[in-house]
Amino acid sequence: MSTSKKFRGLLEPYSKLNWVIVRLPFDVAKTWKTRNRLHVKGTVNGFAFRTSLFGSAQDGHFVLVNRQMQKGAGAVVGGMVEIVIEPDLEERKTSIPTELAKLLKQHGALKKWYEQLSISARDNITRNINTPKSAEARLRRAEQMVERMMLAMEGERELPPILQMEFARHSRARAGWEAMTPVQRRGHLLGIFYYQSPESREKRARKAIDEALKIARTKSREV
Repeated sequence: MSTSKKFRGLLEPYSKLNWVIVRLPFDVAKTWKTRNRLHVKGTVNGFAFRTSLFGSAQDGHFVLVNRQMQKGAGAVVGGMVEIVIEPDLEERKTSIPTELAKLLKQHGALKKWYEQLSISARDNITRNINTPKSAEARLRRAEQMVERMMLAMEGERELPPILQMEFARHSRARAGWEAMTPVQRRGHLLGIFYYQSPESREKRARKAIDEALKIARTKSREV
């Protein structure tokens, strides 16, 4: 029996995260008997993708449609797309740039932390480093990424001041932050420290707070 599902869905903006998503019109838990962050594969308007589902049983699940998928599908926000989707049971592997591998050998704790990141996060890091053509530029990218990862790793041990200030303004957000999975928290911390300017980091921190508040509200309804 095929586990594949086919449907038409609307490309819509999601919250304040500047995401574009398609909501799944069926109950994932009942259909595939699985947890929230299921790995999936399929096509959007015939363009192949592999990703993970987001959402929850309470609010429904959705697929994040990134810019590459939008371009490949020839689709824009507000348009309808045809989705074919099924669980992705193949083992996922990601390559690590040579420049980054050499740097991580010098930082054992950071290497272990990096290996605990999600596949998608590691893929993003790889793309960021491999984009430049020159070896010198790739090395600079790798060094910058190591610095960002170290800041994010330290942020797990002790919240950075930028988040502490936001939690002081939004007390309920702390409960939502603590309810996130380690992978989700690492993703937000990496997102914050991806930026160099204080203004950009503050803006990205507010997105993390928005997500934490949403989780806190969901948890409070479950009680």
